[in-house]
Amino acid sequence: MSSFKTVSHVWCDACGKRGFTDDHDAEKALGRARARRERWADQNNPASRRGMKRENRIYECPEGLLHLTEQSRRVHNARAKHWSEVAA
Repeated sequence: MSSFKTVSHVWCDACGKRGFTDDHDAEKALGRARARRERWADQNNPASRRGMKRENRIYECPEGLLHLTEQSRRVHNARAKHWSEVAA
């Protein structure tokens, strides 16, 4: 039997993702996401975690909510710049 503990969040209409209103909740969600992925990797492929996608950073969207991402800051900023140019 598993129990899911969720961190309080709101839905971000601008991004279509789960958003966190403060740093504490975002950090807590990041820790839980990392632990969940690591447990899954240990059970399914204990020899290697190579290529495993894993949330590693928090960023703030234009709406002011915090989101989790697996992208590096450089990649995320490049994509955000591209999409802001497309939208303009």
